[in-house]
Amino acid sequence: MKIYKILLVAFIACAMVGCTQIQNLVQPKSPTRTMKNFVEATQKKDVEGVKKTLSSGSLKMMEGLAKIQGKTLDETIKESDAGESEYKQVPEMRNEKIEGDKATLEVKNEKTSEWDTLYFVKESDEWKIALDKSLEEIFKKSLGDWKMPNFGDSTTDSDKPSTEKKP
Repeated sequence: MKIYKILLVAFIACAMVGCTQIQNLVQPKSPTRTMKNFVEATQKKDVEGVKKTLSSGSLKMMEGLAKIQGKTLDETIKESDAGESEYKQVPEMRNEKIEGDKATLEVKNEKTSEWDTLYFVKESDEWKIALDKSLEEIFKKSLGDWKMPNFGDSTTDSDKPSTEKKP
């Protein structure tokens, strides 16, 4: 249950920006713009808008978590922001770094005043938030050699997270 709370907090923390179609036409697409679109979509409780900003890996991870809870992905997205969003406005962002089809962006955590690094991937020529990668990096920092579990249909032991240190 603790991992669900961590994922929920990470999802809400990442929920920073939403979009309007006009802004997308006027402003170039970037990780920063994607983050703004994500926050705006979560503030509006726009499930489809949220899903458009997330990477395929993030959606797969969230679908797996939803399935474990006996819910749909849409229900999970709706509930994850059910009045709990800590962002009343778009948070400060800085240091967008793009390297090929991957990018990072630092987002200010309003509760701790620290800068959190979020990861992005380019899919179909659009920047998407890689929550799966962002969470994996958070866990690596706190647990060492940790890998994100596979949230697909299989339930083998190899899909479980490893907290063992490799020699």
